[in-house]
Amino acid sequence: MAHDTTRPPLQHLAETIRVRMEKAPALGYGLGISVPGERVTVFAGETVAGSGRHIGPASRFPIACLMKLLVSIRCLQLVEAGRLDLDDLAHEHAEELRSGEASLDSLRIRHLLSHTGGYVEPGNEHRWTLSWETFSAFMVQRRQAFWPGEAFSYSQTGHCILARIIERLDGVPIFQSVHDHILGPLGVSAGWRDARSPDDVALHVTGASGLTPLQSRQDRGILKASIGDGRLAVDDLLAIGEALVGRGDTGDAVVSPAIRAALFSEVITIPLQPPGAGVEDVPIAYGLGLGRYRLGFGQNGSYVGTAIGLRLCPDTQTVAVTALNAWLPVIRDNLMLWALGPLARPPRQIERPPAKFTQNELAGRYQGLGFGARDIEIAEDGRILHFGGAPDVGHVLAQAEGGLAMTNKLSWATLAGFHDTQTGEVALHSAMSAFRKYPAGGESRAG
Repeated sequence: MAHDTTRPPLQHLAETIRVRMEKAPALGYGLGISVPGERVTVFAGETVAGSGRHIGPASRFPIACLMKLLVSIRCLQLVEAGRLDLDDLAHEHAEELRSGEASLDSLRIRHLLSHTGGYVEPGNEHRWTLSWETFSAFMVQRRQAFWPGEAFSYSQTGHCILARIIERLDGVPIFQSVHDHILGPLGVSAGWRDARSPDDVALHVTGASGLTPLQSRQDRGILKASIGDGRLAVDDLLAIGEALVGRGDTGDAVVSPAIRAALFSEVITIPLQPPGAGVEDVPIAYGLGLGRYRLGFGQNGSYVGTAIGLRLCPDTQTVAVTALNAWLPVIRDNLMLWALGPLARPPRQIERPPAKFTQNELAGRYQGLGFGARDIEIAEDGRILHFGGAPDVGHVLAQAEGGLAMTNKLSWATLAGFHDTQTGEVALHSAMSAFRKYPAGGESRAG
């Protein structure tokens, strides 16, 4: 599809967005937009609230979940080189993950890339200090709620496994591998994990006293391979995005057409199974995970999560980067939509026939696969007794024509239903996780 030559000049678009963002005067941000032949960036606010140091082109933002994208690219480079295969079993490259049980040992590289491992992730008590030894011991006796490849659930640990496999193949830490094979060849920040600079942007949380710098805990445990503690500037991320859509002098050497096709296919981005017609989201999203569909991840890759996002529209070769100094995903998402709305291709309807359920089938207690996910409990009359620890949050009702109708007090908690391919029983999806019923008479599903 040819690029829309009737679009407004990027500088005009950036100025319009800057005026809109003036309504959040305490917020610092960086915005980058790139189309063939033109790139523009806009910055405002402080690197650290109250510091007087202003965000600008040299400011580096914590990449957080964008680390998963970098791990995915390096993984696919190894696949293209013949050193790895998408159908390789994970335990073939990390023997300590072998359990001897069929459903646990069927986890493949493609499942890790696509967030479809199907296992209930470790609890929050290990969230920041999880060592590889602790995690691998967990993996060989985990609860496998779905067979790998059967259900999408955003995973914080799947890319930690990929990173460990890459480290063993490359013989260097994952951060060095990413620099040597992705960042360095693209000419982006050589010191992306070096000593902190006064220009580096701190991530803040919002409270009664305004913005407060968040004390990062991302420097311990294996999660730093999934929620990276590296930092990149907006222009760095634009260069990565341009390579992903086939632009830039060195782009094809880093992200070949074959890798690009894999990144934009179901190998990486398996959507939810919504109950009715879905709307394909405008461009592909990288930020909190790898998602393609609006019903899967909201307007910019997530409902909750990091303050930075990278969006791509392969059809128009458009790239946009948004980065905040605060944990405000709704503002980040709006910023991204303002940037991309005039530039990307229109959404396309995707027909998905709704599954049919009885109300009685829906009743029960479900456990989520997501990192530290809590239970959903649905009563026979459809009342949602608990969802993610929140009590009495609405109703979910089976529809005669198929699909589910949901009223709730949690805007992120929309549910879609599907039938498990192995057992036929009802399973559920939310924006972030899949949910499987506890078996009758038990609190766990072993294997």
